[in-house]
Amino acid sequence: MIVSAMYSASKDHFPLRIQPPSIDSLEPAYSCPAASSLYKSYGVGSTKPEWTAHLNASTSLYTALDTVSGVPLNDTGFHMSWDHYFDNLSARQCHNKSLPCAISDDSKCVTQAQANEVYRLGQHEYAYLYRGARESLQAAVGSYGVWVAELAQNIRDVTAGAGRVRYRHNIAHDGSVSRLLSILQVDVMVWPGMGAEVVFEVYSKRGTHSKDGYSKGGTAGHSVRVLWGGQVLKSSNPSLGVMDMVDVEVLLAYFDGLVGVGAKKVPGLCSTSPA
Repeated sequence: MIVSAMYSASKDHFPLRIQPPSIDSLEPAYSCPAASSLYKSYGVGSTKPEWTAHLNASTSLYTALDTVSGVPLNDTGFHMSWDHYFDNLSARQCHNKSLPCAISDDSKCVTQAQANEVYRLGQHEYAYLYRGARESLQAAVGSYGVWVAELAQNIRDVTAGAGRVRYRHNIAHDGSVSRLLSILQVDVMVWPGMGAEVVFEVYSKRGTHSKDGYSKGGTAGHSVRVLWGGQVLKSSNPSLGVMDMVDVEVLLAYFDGLVGVGAKKVPGLCSTSPA
C-alpha cells in the first residue's frame, strides 16, 4: 500500500527484502535474554506488586467483561494484562463500530464507561512498562538497541552526505514504538495507537549543503527535530529536553552512550544478567 501511494499507479516491480528473525531489529526479533528476563521480572506475567496491584484492583471489571465476551476466567492471555481487551475495544471504536454485546443476550453489552476504564488501565500499563519501572530503560536499550544504532548510522550518513536517501519509513508494532519512546525517555508515556508516528527530521544550516540539497559532510551545523504524534517530543532526559533542533552531535552522543556505535554495546547488554 505504501509503494502504491508513493509511486502512484506504476506497474514496476519493487524488490522486497525481509530480515531473518535473528537480526530483525525493527520488531525486534533478535535474541536478548537479559532484556527479556527484565521485562518478565516486572511486567506482564510477573508477580511484582507494582504490576499485580492494578490487576487485583480491577477484578470486578474483568468479571463484567468476561460475562459479555465469554472469555473464561482461566484464559491467561486476557487476564495477565489489559492488552487483549484494550485492542478489541479500541479497534472497534476506531472504526466507529458499536461496543460488543453477549452472543446469547444482546441486552448485556460493554458500556462506554467500562471501555474508558479499560483504556485508562492500558495507558497505565504502558506508562509503567516503558517509563515508570526503574528497569524499563535498561530493558528497552537491550531489546531495541540495534535499531537505535541503525537510526544513528542513518543520521550520520545524512550529515556526511553519503548516498542520496532523503526519506526512510519504518512500520512497526506498538511494542516497537514504545521501546523507542522509552529510550528517548519521553516525558509522558502513552500506549501508541493506530497511526502513531515518531519522526526524526535532520536539518542543516545554510552553507552546509550542496546545490542539490544534500549535505557536504560532517555533523557540524546539523540539528534534529523529533516529532511524536505530530508534536515536538519532550524528553525527561536533560541532554535532550524539548527535541526541537537538538544538535546532531548531542543526540548521537546520547545514542552512542547507550548502545555504542554500530550497536557494539548491545551483545554485552543482552548477555548480562539484570541487576
